[in-house]
Amino acid sequence: MSQEKETKPQNTVKTKKRLIDTVTRWFFATLFVILLILAIVFQVAWKITALFFILTAGLTLLPKSYRKWFYACLGVTVLALIIWVFLPDDNQGWHPYTFDEEAAALNARYAIPDEQNAAIIYEILAETFDGYPDFNIPDDDYTFDELSRKQWTADEYPEYAAWLNKQESSTNELLKATAMDKCSYQAQPFLTYSRGLTDRMSSARRWSKFLNFAGYFYLGDGRRSEALAAYIAAIRLGRHFRQQSNALHKLIGMAIERPTSLNEFVVKSRPVEDELRQIENAIEQLQVDWDIEIASILEYEKLQAKNLLGMFYQINEEGIIRLSHDPLAHIREAYRREVESDEICDPNEFEESQHILRPSLPQKKILKAYTILLWLSAPANPEEAGLLVERYFDKYKPTFVKDYDKDVRHELAYWNKMSSGFFALASADIRHLAESSARVSEEMMYLYREMQELQEMYARGTRILIALRRFKNKNGYWPDHIADLNDLSCEDSFIDPLNNDIFVYKRTDEGFQLYSKGRNDIDEGGRYESVWDANTITIETIHDDRLIWPPKLSSKNKEGADPNDEE
Repeated sequence: MSQEKETKPQNTVKTKKRLIDTVTRWFFATLFVILLILAIVFQVAWKITALFFILTAGLTLLPKSYRKWFYACLGVTVLALIIWVFLPDDNQGWHPYTFDEEAAALNARYAIPDEQNAAIIYEILAETFDGYPDFNIPDDDYTFDELSRKQWTADEYPEYAAWLNKQESSTNELLKATAMDKCSYQAQPFLTYSRGLTDRMSSARRWSKFLNFAGYFYLGDGRRSEALAAYIAAIRLGRHFRQQSNALHKLIGMAIERPTSLNEFVVKSRPVEDELRQIENAIEQLQVDWDIEIASILEYEKLQAKNLLGMFYQINEEGIIRLSHDPLAHIREAYRREVESDEICDPNEFEESQHILRPSLPQKKILKAYTILLWLSAPANPEEAGLLVERYFDKYKPTFVKDYDKDVRHELAYWNKMSSGFFALASADIRHLAESSARVSEEMMYLYREMQELQEMYARGTRILIALRRFKNKNGYWPDHIADLNDLSCEDSFIDPLNNDIFVYKRTDEGFQLYSKGRNDIDEGGRYESVWDANTITIETIHDDRLIWPPKLSSKNKEGADPNDEE
């Protein structure tokens, strides 16, 4: 009896063990199937899928007698990787891989002889001419901005007139550069934040403001031809930035091209026919070929995306390529140059740069351990990573060029997702990062196309103002209806590209109003208002009209207009 009692508990124990083994085996088998399905759906790298298979098979399919050897091999592998991570690592001579040959080919395609290249003059002016007054008038910090938007004289602002007269040489160089047909900066599509690039764009904004500042002074001084030349030079400066491949250059160029000063000259300064023709010619130069614009942007964006993936690889002086042991090395190098050149002045920013320049030992080891994940997920070499970029850009290229629908407001989902957290997750598989780069560029094309339509709307608005001026010069009064101008401008000028409808023209006691009804094609009295939505990270438009004339609505009556005619 006692033996039977002992046998039963033993059998019960064995049965429980077999049940646990069976459940465990089925659990891991089910887990493997689920992971395999997820790997296929999310296109996980084959090395990661193989690793999951080996681990799952070792825990379920391998006979028990061999599992201890499997565990031993697994432990030795993990230990070897840990030792490798903590071994001293000499990164001397290694730098991030960049697609230099493609960058050189891109620059060669848009190369211009120095004597014909306005960028050469701009680069010299960036070193010698700031464009801002070099003095501060107490309690009057905004005077320069104000004088770049209204007519003024030396009697009213003697200090500013004296300063402007001293800038004659720089002003002539700026006018000389803007008079050139072509401008080409060398493309530098690298991942690192380029302070030089932002400085170049800041200089363009300052010079545009300076040219308008000078133009309003010349106009107040009775020098009409010089004033008009300065206004036209300002929009030609914008046109030069539109000629670059970099989308940021193009966007800043469009912002500079807005013909606000020319509009005021047309309406308020009684221009004669010769002056109106000069303005018409300047506006015509704002026209661009959309297909050419897109092609140049895509070349640059594609190269930039390739160099983004290139940061996960390193190359030395001998041309040997390896997976990066420090993917943040390029950022650290950029900060090092900025610190050495004293470009960082903000104490908080300086402290942040020191943190990046001198990472702690744990941070260094985490970056090196990331190389193991790269080995599992990244293409074998940067050329294959570049092919990934080509593939995804080709996939979305039809959207860039053909499938743009201006009636559908495109949500910038991928643009908003490109935060540091999303970037880190996408970096776990370079293919997802390559696709995300293409999607961000796709959405940027929507934004750029909308900006392009807005730019065309303002250009057509200026043409209508020119027609209005010609009518006033001939008849002595402003027309009652926009249809009265049909003989004075081409038919397309009256069609608003934002909504394919007619611009709104209203006579007022002070003169007239001219505006676009915006993309919603609703007349809202010339009002435009938008708010930032922090939840969706988007700008929500409340009123969508775009005012052409007057420059702003009257503060007393938003439905009316400021006085706009000195005649």
